[in-house]
Amino acid sequence: MDSYIYHKSIRFSVLLYSLLLPMAPTTAFSEEEKPFENKAERGTWLNSGAANTTEKETAGEFAQNIQQVSNILTSSPSQLTDQAKSYALGKINDAISTETHQWLSRYGTARINFSLDRKGKWDNSAVDLLLPLYDNKTDWLFFTQLGYRHQDSRHTLNLGLGGRYFTPNWMYGFNTFFDNDMTGKNKRVGVGGEAWTDYVRLSANTYWRVTEWHQSIKSQDYEERPSNGFDLNSEFYLPAYPNLGGKLAYEQYYGDNVALFNRDTTQKNPSLARIGLNYTPIPLVTMGVDYKYGSGGKSETLFQANLNYRFGTPFSVQLSPSSVASLRTLAGSRYDLVERNNNIVLEYRKKPEFNITLPNPVKGFSGQTLQTNATVISEKPVKPVNWQVDPQFLKNKGVITPRGNQLDVVLPKYNTEADAINDYTLTASADSGDGRQKSAQMKITVEPFVVKDKSIKQSTEGPLVANGQSAYELAASITHGNPNNKPLQDQTLSNVRWYLKPENKNATLAWDKSGKTNDQGQLTATLTSTTPLDKNTQIFLAMDGMRDAKIGGGDGIIDFDNNIKFDEKIYQQPAGPLKGNGEDSYTFKIKVVNAQNEPFRKQDIPGFKWKIKDNKDEKDQVKLVAPENSMTDEEGYLVATLTSHYGFDDIIVEAEIPSSTGDPITLSSTPVKFEAIPQPAGILLKSAVTPGFKKEFPASEQERPHNVHDKLEVYLTRKLPDQTMASPLTTDAADSSEHIQFSVDNKRNAHVDEKTGKVTFPLATWGWSGSKNTPDHKATVTVNITDNTTEAKTIYTYQFNPKHYFYNPNITLKEVPLYKGDDTDNLNVFKTCDTLNSSSQDSPYPAGMEGNSKAFNDATSLYLNSLVNEFGSADPEGAFGIFNKAVHKSENIVVNASPTQTLNDYSRYYLLFVYQANAIKQTDLDDGQDDKPPYLPQMGDISGYLLCLKNQIPGNTKGIL
Repeated sequence: MDSYIYHKSIRFSVLLYSLLLPMAPTTAFSEEEKPFENKAERGTWLNSGAANTTEKETAGEFAQNIQQVSNILTSSPSQLTDQAKSYALGKINDAISTETHQWLSRYGTARINFSLDRKGKWDNSAVDLLLPLYDNKTDWLFFTQLGYRHQDSRHTLNLGLGGRYFTPNWMYGFNTFFDNDMTGKNKRVGVGGEAWTDYVRLSANTYWRVTEWHQSIKSQDYEERPSNGFDLNSEFYLPAYPNLGGKLAYEQYYGDNVALFNRDTTQKNPSLARIGLNYTPIPLVTMGVDYKYGSGGKSETLFQANLNYRFGTPFSVQLSPSSVASLRTLAGSRYDLVERNNNIVLEYRKKPEFNITLPNPVKGFSGQTLQTNATVISEKPVKPVNWQVDPQFLKNKGVITPRGNQLDVVLPKYNTEADAINDYTLTASADSGDGRQKSAQMKITVEPFVVKDKSIKQSTEGPLVANGQSAYELAASITHGNPNNKPLQDQTLSNVRWYLKPENKNATLAWDKSGKTNDQGQLTATLTSTTPLDKNTQIFLAMDGMRDAKIGGGDGIIDFDNNIKFDEKIYQQPAGPLKGNGEDSYTFKIKVVNAQNEPFRKQDIPGFKWKIKDNKDEKDQVKLVAPENSMTDEEGYLVATLTSHYGFDDIIVEAEIPSSTGDPITLSSTPVKFEAIPQPAGILLKSAVTPGFKKEFPASEQERPHNVHDKLEVYLTRKLPDQTMASPLTTDAADSSEHIQFSVDNKRNAHVDEKTGKVTFPLATWGWSGSKNTPDHKATVTVNITDNTTEAKTIYTYQFNPKHYFYNPNITLKEVPLYKGDDTDNLNVFKTCDTLNSSSQDSPYPAGMEGNSKAFNDATSLYLNSLVNEFGSADPEGAFGIFNKAVHKSENIVVNASPTQTLNDYSRYYLLFVYQANAIKQTDLDDGQDDKPPYLPQMGDISGYLLCLKNQIPGNTKGIL
C-alpha cells in the first residue's frame, strides 16, 4: 500500500511539473528508445527579435505534454524511474541550451552543443560564437570567433580573428585562429580563406603546430604534438531546388603517427576525402550523409540529423519550406561561422624505451667489496637511481654506498647459525621524470669461507726440538662457497684465530693478526713448543663467516723431541796464520745429534751462542759470522766463520752450549792468528825554520818529494773510514788507545824520530853508500800500530826516493861582485858551498867523499825549477821551507854553480832566484855556450842567500823534476 502511494505521488508530481512548464521543449526519451541526448546544433542571428510563440503553437505543445504525461502514468515503476532520470537530464540540457542561445543571440551568431551524461560529465559539448568587431552593413565585416569544446576528455579553446569583403556577387574572407588544447597542452595556429556566393561556399585552412613533443595524456609511454596540415571545403546547393545540397572536402595532415580518424588509429601522413549530401526540408531540420575515405583504405560513413534553431527568427519561418532558399544566398550567410576543423589533430610517438636492469645474481664472501651497475635505458637524463636493500643486510653489517648508477657493496657477515638466511635482495629504481618508473632486482648471496687446501710442514728435517724455536709451518688456502673456487689472494679476513685441542700453555701458535692472506690465498701460522705435546693434539682455524675448520693433527702427527747432544770439541780449519784482508777466513764447527745419534739437521738450537774470547770483536775489527737463530746445517753442524781486516795474535773462539742445569757449557777453540797487511800512508811536509810551510801527499803518491833539504820535516799520515781528512801519525799520547812504533830501513837516506815520528834527511850520508856515491836515495818508513784494547794490529808504510838535495852552508850573506869585462876583477866572491875535508874532526861527511867527483853537482836551472815547482805553492813566502824570510831579508837566493868552484870563477856561473818574481833571473850573456845554464847577469851588484845542491841522479833529469 505504501509503495502504491509512493509511485502515485511521483506520477502526480511529474504531471504537475509538465503543466507548469508548457513552454519547455521536451527532448528526453526512455532508455529503450536510445535518445541522442540533445546533440543537435543550432544557430542564431545577431540582433534578431525575440521569438513569439503563437497561441496555436502553445496549444500544440500543451497537447504534446499531456500525451507524454499519460505515457508516464501508464509506465511500470522501473520504467518510471528511468524516464524520470531521462526527463530531468533533458530538461536541464534544453534549459541550458535555450538560455545560452538567447543570451548569445544578442551579440552574434552562436552554435551550441551541450551534453550532460548520466555520470555528470560534459563530454562532446561545444560552444562557438562569432562577434562582429566592425560591420558597415555593406562591403566590410571584421569579426572575432570564439570557441570552446570538450571532446575525448580534452578542453579546447579556439580564438580567431577574420575579415570578410562583400561584393554584389561574392564574399572574400580571411581569418587566423589560435587553438589551445588546455588538457593535453597542445597549441597550434591556423590560417584560412573563404570565397562565398549564392549557393556556393568555398574555404581553405592550414594548421601549424606551436607545441613540440611532450607527454601525452593518452598513455605514459607516448608523447604527442599537433600535426601540421590543411583542408579544402566546398558546399553546393541547387538554385532550382535549394533544399538539396552537396559537400566536397579534402584534409591532409603530416606526421608518422597521426590520429585523423580517431585517437586509437594512427597513420603516416594521412589524408581524407569527404563527399556529403544533405537535405533541408525546412530551416529547422537538416539531414545528411557523409562518406569519408582516407589513406590506407580507411573509410567511414556518417549520418547526420541537425536541428538548426535560429533565435530571433519566428518559429513559423523556421518551419516554412519556402524559407530554405534565403539561407543559400550570400546575404543570408553574412554572419555564419567559419568552416574549419576546431579540434586539434594530434600526432603520437612512442617514448624512447625506458628501462633499468641489474646484473645477474652475485655471490661473495663476508666483507667482500663489490661494485654493481644499474643499466638505465633512456634517451633523456633521468633522476638518480634509488637503491634499496633488505633491512637484514644492513643489520648484519653490510654496507651500500650509492654513486649514481653505480653501487659499492660491502657484503655482510655470513651467518653461521642453523637455518640462517644469507640471501638478500637488492632493488634499483629509476624515475624518468615524466611519470614513468622502473625497477630491477638482483639477488646477493653471502657464502661461507671454506678451506680449499691445508698443509702442516716441519721447518727442518728430522724430529723437531721442543725448544720454542723449532716449528711446524701451518698453511690453509681460503676460498668461499665451493672449494673449487680460486683462493682469496691478499684478502683481509676478520677475527682470524688458530687454536689447539687440547690446549697446551707451553705451545705457541703465531700468526699475522691482521688476518690477511698471502699472494697464494693462504693464512699461515707457526707452532712451537717448549715441551712435547699430547699425541692427539689437533690444530683448528676459526674466523668470521666460517665454521671452525680442522687443519690437521692427531695420531701423533704433531710431535716435539726434547733430547739432543753436542760434541765436546770445536773443529776448526785451516791451521793458519791467515792474512788480515777481510776475505781469508777460519771455519769453526760443533756437531749436534739427537737421541738416536743421528745428525740434527736444519734445526734451531735455542740458547746456543758463538763469541770471541775477551771481546776482541767489540770494535768490529774482527768478524764472527754464524747462521741466524743458531741453526744446524744439512750435516747437523753448528758453523761459524771468522775474518778480519786487521792483524791479530791468538784469537780464541768460544761456543756457549745450553745445559739442562741452567748454566751454559763453554767450549774454546785453538788460538788463531791474522797477519796485518801493510797499507800505504800519506805524508805531511813541514819546515824547521818556516812556520807557514806545509804540503801534503796522499797515500797514492809514493816516493815524494823529489826535492829535499836539510830543514825539511816529514810526518806520515793516515785516513780512517770515519775521517774526511788525513791525520798525522805521532807517538803515543798519555790517554791514547793505540801503541805506535816507527822504523826506517835506510838510515843513511832518512832518519825517523821514534818519539815524534818526524822524518828528516841527513846531509852527510844522503846518497852515499859505503865509499861511493849511489843514485839510490830510497828509504821506507814503517809504522806499527796496536790497539791497546783489542790488540788489533795495523801497519802503514811510506817509501821515499828524493832526486835532489839542497842545503844552506850557513855562510854569511855576501855580495856578488860587479862584472866589468875583466875576468880578474872579482871582489868578495863566494868561496865554495862547503869544505870537503873528511880528515878534519869537524867534518860531517864520510871519509873519501872529497875524492868523489859526483858527490856534488853543478847547479842548473832544471834542478832549481824542480824545487820551485814542487815547493813554491807550499810556502806562502816563497822560501821553500829552507829560509825564514822574517829573519833573512834578502830578495834573492844565489845558487852556487859548483861546490868546487875556485875564487876566480866568473859570477855568471851562479844562478839567481828572485823572490818577488818567483822565478829564476835570466842572463843576457851570449858567449856561444848554448849548453850552459842561464847564469847570473854580468852587471849590477846582486846579493842573496847562498843555496847549494848535493848529489843527484846523473843523466836525464827531465822526467823527475
